[in-house]
Amino acid sequence: MARATNHGVTVYAQLAEQLPPCKGVAGAQRRRPPRRPLASRRPARLAALLSVHVLPRWRNVAVSSITTADVEAWVSQLTAGGLSASRTRQAYLVLRGVLDTAVKARNVASNPAHGVELPRTPESTRRYLTMAELEALAEAAGDYAPLIRVLGYCGIRWGEAVALTVAKCDLLRSRLVVDCSVVDIAGTLTVGPTKSGKRPSSRTS
Repeated sequence: MARATNHGVTVYAQLAEQLPPCKGVAGAQRRRPPRRPLASRRPARLAALLSVHVLPRWRNVAVSSITTADVEAWVSQLTAGGLSASRTRQAYLVLRGVLDTAVKARNVASNPAHGVELPRTPESTRRYLTMAELEALAEAAGDYAPLIRVLGYCGIRWGEAVALTVAKCDLLRSRLVVDCSVVDIAGTLTVGPTKSGKRPSSRTS
């Protein structure tokens, strides 16, 4: 089993280790964890993508036999089956990462998943509150008014706000130190790194 300090990579490797040995996509996945560390919230999502969308189609398919046309047809099938554009793209990225591993392991010369046309994700219309609306919401939130104002004025994510402690709130300098985030992993709230994974940052409140 591949060793890694990042929880996401470890779970990914453990999941691959549980797959039956074969020369198909599952076998290629066993060789190495993905190139980029996975955020701590992703193992459950990754497992779902693998088990529901990727492995049913590719588990026993030899990586050397996969063509770009095969991947394009699979992507089209996912979309035609009602899978959202965002979820389809996520499933595709999992397969592409596995095939990248196969290339590094010299099982194939190139990755057939590269260059595949993906469905476009629809642009969502963002609705921003005015200052008056934000204040009205904060007043209506009662004891949660400070949280509403921190989210509204500082622009931090909900998980980052919930992870704040007294030691990270410098009221004299009007600063918050954001260096971790609370994430929901299979129904359990867990403190992990921020979404960007960057060094601890200070934000003016």
